Amino acid sequence: MAMADHTNYVLVERDGWQLYRSTWRSRILDVDLVSGPAAAIRCIRAQETTDVWYDDGICEGAVLVDVTRRVVLFFTCQLNDYAHRAALLTVLARTWRGWHVQWAFDGVADLVAYVGLERAMVRDSGLVDAVLAAEDDDVDQLVTLRREDGGHEAYGFSLDLFDVLRYGPEMVGLLPQEARIETCPFPRSGVHIDLADRHLGLWAFDPLRGMAEWLPPAWPGWRIELWADRYTEHLGRSAVPVGEWDRSAGLDFLAGRVDLHADEPAKVWAAIADLRA
Repeated sequence: MAMADHTNYVLVERDGWQLYRSTWRSRILDVDLVSGPAAAIRCIRAQETTDVWYDDGICEGAVLVDVTRRVVLFFTCQLNDYAHRAALLTVLARTWRGWHVQWAFDGVADLVAYVGLERAMVRDSGLVDAVLAAEDDDVDQLVTLRREDGGHEAYGFSLDLFDVLRYGPEMVGLLPQEARIETCPFPRSGVHIDLADRHLGLWAFDPLRGMAEWLPPAWPGWRIELWADRYTEHLGRSAVPVGEWDRSAGLDFLAGRVDLHADEPAKVWAAIADLRA
């Protein structure tokens, strides 16, 4: 995953669309959006106009606001955890009432496609080989494995290893024994590999950038499912106990960020109070 904070913005109006960019703003993209349409559009207009899209390798967040169709399409890789994202989406449903708020599961490529361009223009062909075992309380990605004999294994990693899936089923041999876990805190993403049924499934709340395109050729003869953020599809197939995410903690975390950064905090506080009632 990229370590920069590059962000693209798209504002779609009746006479066309305009692309904008920021080199740092993805870190507060959540609070740029939570105050609602007026504040978000002001924020977008204040950014630098550009003709260049950031690619998958460096784009850490992106927002498209279509004022004619009342659509918001966005993602950010800067969210703290699943609870933070759940709180954000729930609050947006109130502060953007009457709008269709969508998460961009394919990252910036979803915005590119929305305005009629080819997803290929933002694909990054870089390959990350890092496979880092996680500390017990810091699992970013849970990988579960069902072997041909029906046995189950679970591995925890401090970074996602989605890029390693490019190696196909042979990547199972790259799973280090030091990453084996017996229990797991709630992760950011997950992969389930069923060697017996030749089934690969994965989910994340960060974007699954381009995976629908390159996974099938890498895993020929396998049934592949992209579960978006539907983590229950994964956990229902695994044998490892996984901790629950905390809705209240997510609202508390978002509220703290609103205090620091939001343009119209009173409006957001009202939405959060309504959710806590």
